[in-house]
Amino acid sequence: MDPIRVSQLVYLLKDMLEGSELLSDLWVVGEVADATRSRLGHRYFSLRDGDGAIRAVLFRDDMPGAEVPAGERILAHGRVTLYPQRGELQFVCDFFRPEGVGIEAARLERLRERLEEEGLFEPSRKRTLPSYP
Repeated sequence: MDPIRVSQLVYLLKDMLEGSELLSDLWVVGEVADATRSRLGHRYFSLRDGDGAIRAVLFRDDMPGAEVPAGERILAHGRVTLYPQRGELQFVCDFFRPEGVGIEAARLERLRERLEEEGLFEPSRKRTLPSYP
């Protein structure tokens, strides 16, 4: 067999990972570490447990406004890929929620937080109910 270039090897591995059904629709539980936000709004972090770790990214268009909670355990959905420029495995997250919280409860909490940031729960915004409908 003829030798191949590093870039060929990396893209071959990337294609194999992205072609796997098992690795393209995956739920992962782990503790968030090293969470940062880029200038463009992407969130980068690591998911860890006692025996392993993987770098992860949550792109700005997935869950806009969500903050990745450093130090907390989350349940994350996404896919595994290979970042070719560094030859590193990466988990591309498209949704996460705190571990142990239902999906609907997590969505409701995000909505409540957003409305609270807009000031919609302040006492000055409350109106009295009319005597008769």
